[in-house]
Amino acid sequence: MRFNDITCPKDLVAFLKGRRHANYYHYTTLEKLKKILTTETLLFTRGDSNTLNDQHEICRKGPSPEEHAKNYIFCLTHNDDESVAMWELYTRPCDAIRIQMPTVSLRKWIKAYIPSASLVDVSYIRVVQGNNGQSLKLLLNGNASKRCYCDTFDLDTSLVGYIKNAAWKFEEESRILCPSERNDSKPKIAQKLPKDFIKSWSFTTGPFFLDSNRKELDNLLQEHSLLNTKVNKSRMKTLLTLKSHSLCPYV
Repeated sequence: MRFNDITCPKDLVAFLKGRRHANYYHYTTLEKLKKILTTETLLFTRGDSNTLNDQHEICRKGPSPEEHAKNYIFCLTHNDDESVAMWELYTRPCDAIRIQMPTVSLRKWIKAYIPSASLVDVSYIRVVQGNNGQSLKLLLNGNASKRCYCDTFDLDTSLVGYIKNAAWKFEEESRILCPSERNDSKPKIAQKLPKDFIKSWSFTTGPFFLDSNRKELDNLLQEHSLLNTKVNKSRMKTLLTLKSHSLCPYV
């Protein structure tokens, strides 16, 4: 399925499920990485959670909150390049870490441990004004865009978990969508990680990662028998200046 061939929600789902990337990435902190390695689990968030960044996704007029609650989500990005925005949104300057997960080992883990789940890309919806003043909805994928075949395209319940507002397009998001069990009311669920999957990971420390935290990271990797794990320094290390938010009284 090619992007330009999409004519209905079913086509879009097939397209997003069929996308392939060499690696997937998760931005986090050293503190959260400790929890991941100690518990050997990843936490998935229920799709109707108010902790998800795009509340527009949950508040769309079509699907009900119950539809969003049918999935648990673990968010990734397929962008190989580091992102200033992702470092800022999902980490802290002093202990920021990006986990790199090779596609082969990620898919192997999903198939063995959560076979009902799907690894998918996210597409984005943007509303623009047409020549006649009418609002048009555009479906975005990478640098490509096309007009949605009808104004209610993004309200179809089959697209729950697959689309977000275009304001989040910079994330180049992929997700693991895990169907919830019937009547499961837990805000988060933990999925077990086998040691061989964890050993396939590599890490990049953030632009302002402290030397003292690097020692702590090395000790953490040694503690979990991950001494051979590759750890890279951010390529942005000498390109950014850390500024405090002195103009905002709430930060």
